[in-house]
Amino acid sequence: MRSYYVPKNAVGNLWTIFRITGEGEFQDINTVRGTNVDAEDVLGTVNTFLSSTTRVEARVVTASETQSATTLNHNGEKAYHDGDLEGAANLFRQAIDIDSNFGQAYSNLGLTYQKLGRTSEAIWANRKAIALASGNTASTVRASSYYNIAKIYEAAGQFADALKHYELAKSQKDNPVYSQAIDRVRAQIH
Repeated sequence: MRSYYVPKNAVGNLWTIFRITGEGEFQDINTVRGTNVDAEDVLGTVNTFLSSTTRVEARVVTASETQSATTLNHNGEKAYHDGDLEGAANLFRQAIDIDSNFGQAYSNLGLTYQKLGRTSEAIWANRKAIALASGNTASTVRASSYYNIAKIYEAAGQFADALKHYELAKSQKDNPVYSQAIDRVRAQIH
């Protein structure tokens, strides 16, 4: 198990501390206790979570917080479609700050990061979306996030990884776009 430090935003010294479980799930350590970790406490706090026996629990989100996060996510989608990618990313991050288990907001953030050329962050956000997807839209969120990751791999010429993720997308939700992508990448491999 490894812990990593990822900048939470481009302004200031805010960091997200997360770990990757043996199953490849990203877990946000910052919000485990419902508070953010101060920079001077990072090493002491992270050491506690290096053991795979330490359970990471997310804080409870109230109904009003869920509504606020949903509104921010919706506003982020509007900003994205209006071409304001930085504004959209900020709105998606705000939604996630309120509800750190909001899979759709992570998926939207991943796509936005991808469009901004922030590939590593895009993969991270999409993987987080896959891990957090729940409810009626879980399969759609997972499928679109796998698809977004596959597109990144395909653009990088990593066709085997792209194929794997396109197939994972299709396993979550049947969509002709996923089938076409699978055929296109298979042609590159053979």
